[in-house]
Amino acid sequence: MRVRGKIVLTVLTLLIMWTVLSKDSLTSTLISQPTLPSPCLKFGDVTGKVIGGTSGVVNIKENINTSSERSKGSMDQENDIHRRFINRKRHLQNVCSKVRETRVDQRCIRNGVASNLKYVENKEMLFCAIEKTGSTFWKRILHIAGGWRNVSNPTHIGLGEAYTEKGGYRSMKGKNWTNIVEIFSKTRSVIFVRDPYTRLFSGWLDKFYSPNTYFWKSAGKQIVKKERKTDVKCGYDVTFAEFVNHTVHNVLSTPCIDGHFQSNYLHCLPCNVTFDYIGKYETIKEDTMHILEAFKLSEKIKFDDFEKDSALDAIKDAAGWVFSQKKGVAECEVSFGCALFKVWSRLQSRGIISFKIKFPFKSDEDVRNVTRKQFESALKNAYDGSDSEDLQNSRQAALVQALGSLPKSSVNLIQQAFDLDFEIFGYDRVPIVSINPTNFQTFSYFQNCPPF
Repeated sequence: MRVRGKIVLTVLTLLIMWTVLSKDSLTSTLISQPTLPSPCLKFGDVTGKVIGGTSGVVNIKENINTSSERSKGSMDQENDIHRRFINRKRHLQNVCSKVRETRVDQRCIRNGVASNLKYVENKEMLFCAIEKTGSTFWKRILHIAGGWRNVSNPTHIGLGEAYTEKGGYRSMKGKNWTNIVEIFSKTRSVIFVRDPYTRLFSGWLDKFYSPNTYFWKSAGKQIVKKERKTDVKCGYDVTFAEFVNHTVHNVLSTPCIDGHFQSNYLHCLPCNVTFDYIGKYETIKEDTMHILEAFKLSEKIKFDDFEKDSALDAIKDAAGWVFSQKKGVAECEVSFGCALFKVWSRLQSRGIISFKIKFPFKSDEDVRNVTRKQFESALKNAYDGSDSEDLQNSRQAALVQALGSLPKSSVNLIQQAFDLDFEIFGYDRVPIVSINPTNFQTFSYFQNCPPF
C-alpha cells in the first residue's frame, strides 16, 4: 500500500510539472509569433481580429461585450415598448371602469365610429382612424396589409389612394352597433391617439393657417363672423386663439362636429369596446414597428428611412395640395405667393424645414413662373439643408408660440372640452408654455405674408 501511494504521488508530481512546462512553452510560442495580418474569426454574429503585441490572443472580448450590450439594449427597448402598451391599456381600463359608457343612440356618434373603423379581413385587424393622429399614414399600411398594391413602403401609396375603401381594408360604415361589437370580439384592434393641445395646433395649422379653401370658405368664414363680428368671403387669416375659442365651444355644446377637431374619445368610444393596441402619435415610429411585428407584418411593410420617408411624403403632399388650391386661393383674393409662403411656414412649424432657411421666392415674377415640381424641389433642398436639431426644436418652439397666444380662459376650456382625452390616454392637462432660452423664441412661425 505504501509503495502504491508513492507511485501515485510520483505520477501526480510529473503531471503537474508537465502542465507547467507546457503552459510556459505555449506562452513563449505565442509571444514569439510575429504580428499577423488580420484574418477574421467568426463566432456566430461576433467577429474578432487577431492582433499583435505581447498577448498574441484574439481580442474578441470587447466585441462580444459590445454585441451583447447592443442586443440587450435592443431587447430592453422592445420590452419597454411592450410594457408601454400594457400600461396604456391597463390605465384606460382603470379609468373606463369609473366612466359611464357613452350612449350610442345618437346617430352622428354611432355612424361616426362605424365610419372610422377600418377592417383588414385577412389579418383580422381592426383600426380606428382619428384625424390628425397619423391616420392617413396608417390607412396606407392597412392597404398593404390587406394585399393591395405591389409595394412595401406605405409612402409609395398616393395620398388620394389612402382613402379608397376598395383596396386592402373595408370601412364598417353602415354596420349596426351589435355587428361592430361582434367584430371587435373576433379581431385584434388598434387605435392611435394624440395630445389634445398638439392635435388642435395641427388642425389649425393644416386647415386654417395653410391654404385650405374648403375650410377658409366654411368654418373659417364662420369663425371670423363670430370672433370679429364681420362678414368675409373667406376666413384665410384665422388666428390660433380664434380657432381654439370657436372649436372648444363647439365640442362642449355638441358631440357631432368635424372629425378633425372632435375628441379622440368620441371617434372610437374606447370605454364601450376594447382596443388591444393603443398607439400614440408622440411615439408613432416605435409603436408602429411594434404593432407590425405583433401582426407579423414586419417583412411585408418596410421603410427606407422612417423619418426621411415621412418628411419627403409631407413635402410632396404639401406641394401638390397648394397647387390644387390655386383657383380657390385666387377666389379668396389671396395671392398665390402668399399661399406658397404659408406652406413654407407650415413646414417650418412642423419641423420639416429649418426656421433658418428663408422663403426663396421674392417677387411676383418668381411666383408666377414657379411650377409644382420646382416648388417641391425647393422644399426638398430646404429639408436637405436643415439641421436635425433645429428641426426638433422648431416643432416644440412653434407649439409653444401658438399656445402662448391663448388666454388662460381658453386653456381652461380645452381642458374641459377634452377632459376624457387627457384622463383616459394619460396626457398632461398643463400645456408646455416655455422652452429653454434660444433664438427659436425670437423667430415668428406664423408671420403675415410678405408683399408680392
